[in-house]
Amino acid sequence: MNAARDYRFDVLRVFACVSVLILHTTSFFLEDPNATFPFFIVAFVNSFSRAAVPLFVMTAGRFALEKIDDFASIPPFLRARARRLWRPTLLWSAIYLALYLADRILRGVPIDFSLVLYDWLWKGKPGAGYHLWFLYMLVGLELIAPPLFLWTRKRPRLLGASCVGLFAAFSAIATALIQRGGTGRGDLFLPFLCVAYLPFYFWGSQLYRRARRLDARGRRRLRVLALVLVCAGLAIMLALIYSRRYNDARNDFSLQSLFLALGEYLFFLSLPPSKEGKEPKPLGRAAAQSFDVYLSHVAFLALLPRLFGSWGSVFEKTYLGAYALACLTYAFSTATATVVDYFGSRIAKRRRAR
Repeated sequence: MNAARDYRFDVLRVFACVSVLILHTTSFFLEDPNATFPFFIVAFVNSFSRAAVPLFVMTAGRFALEKIDDFASIPPFLRARARRLWRPTLLWSAIYLALYLADRILRGVPIDFSLVLYDWLWKGKPGAGYHLWFLYMLVGLELIAPPLFLWTRKRPRLLGASCVGLFAAFSAIATALIQRGGTGRGDLFLPFLCVAYLPFYFWGSQLYRRARRLDARGRRRLRVLALVLVCAGLAIMLALIYSRRYNDARNDFSLQSLFLALGEYLFFLSLPPSKEGKEPKPLGRAAAQSFDVYLSHVAFLALLPRLFGSWGSVFEKTYLGAYALACLTYAFSTATATVVDYFGSRIAKRRRAR
């Protein structure tokens, strides 16, 4: 394993990946709150997981922007991202689109191709792949972020003020959409989302650059600040859920989401950095597979309940079933990624042998 690998970001990637699964399996319950202890646990864990997408964006920004030194470095960066991110996203888009069309045809339901293209090209949701929106958002974000980063690199105050201004603007827009009966982020078109998540992308890089200069005492202080932010975010999130304002609670462009995202990100940065040769290999492997889990997990979310027949309803109607479905989905997605990686490596070896 690479000695320069930072285990903190491996943990962060796995945490964000598992958080996405928890959000997909438990969010349904939060629309009808009750005063029971099991519901509190579900609401607490769901709220703690709510920063998954901002954390994913911040982590991407931390690794991407350190590779951008000048405008000549942008094309190689984009080519590398095309191989790692864009091509797999398009491949799985085709798979989810085919599954969607096959399902509609088999059930005899008419297909509105104008709506299909609109959902895919304007909302980033190809067919059954509704979860791919944030990967399409990241594609657009990484096209506009590098030149903006180079332009503002020697203007840190301008960059900081722009990030705060963008976040405040989209917070106001999302809140207005929710008050009109919408869902906030889900009502924003994909090009707007690419701009809306720019602050998280830049903050991921900026916070890492500052935190890596801290000594042990500085990291302890940072950890305290992180925990305060997380507790504040959780308190606001739970208050909104219990007041039946779930759309406000899950809004990424809100104060509580900002507290959670910054707090969780800073907490991981406050951990001691990696020591050479001490990074656990299973953790690195799980982190590397997290992107494959993002791509494939929705297929397993739909398939697994059907495999269990009449017992499949347990996954959707009980709290424990929702967590079990998240765990099984993660296990099947990682197992599939492992098998694909194995055969991919075998094919690559045979090609090199020729």
